[in-house]
Amino acid sequence: MKKADTPKVVARLLPKVLKQHGKNFIVGWHNPNRSQDEPRYEYWLTKLNRKNSGFSQIEVSEVNITYTDFWGFDHVSETLRKHIEVAMALILVTAAIIVDLRNNGDGSIDRLTRRYLFDNPSLSNSIY
Repeated sequence: MKKADTPKVVARLLPKVLKQHGKNFIVGWHNPNRSQDEPRYEYWLTKLNRKNSGFSQIEVSEVNITYTDFWGFDHVSETLRKHIEVAMALILVTAAIIVDLRNNGDGSIDRLTRRYLFDNPSLSNSIY
């Protein structure tokens, strides 16, 4: 394994090591002196806010089944509430729902979403 002797090298190598134990680890390194040529990585919540709070695709099939690709969980905000309201208005009028979480890094179904999907929106997950 390559020697991690600078913060930039650590930030590049550490996610590869951590992903062996779980795909939900994220490591970043911010260089306040970076050149304009270096790529800048977008903060996760900024990206979610810009990209419909994680709803990337909602499609209704000819047999009235909704497929929803949901790649991220946003922080609770007025923007998230609006995105969930619009998404659920499309989703809940169909006969069945498929929620694709394969590209979702981590998170839980927010209480705002659970109330649309379950009669008794109790605890949906626990982390220990």
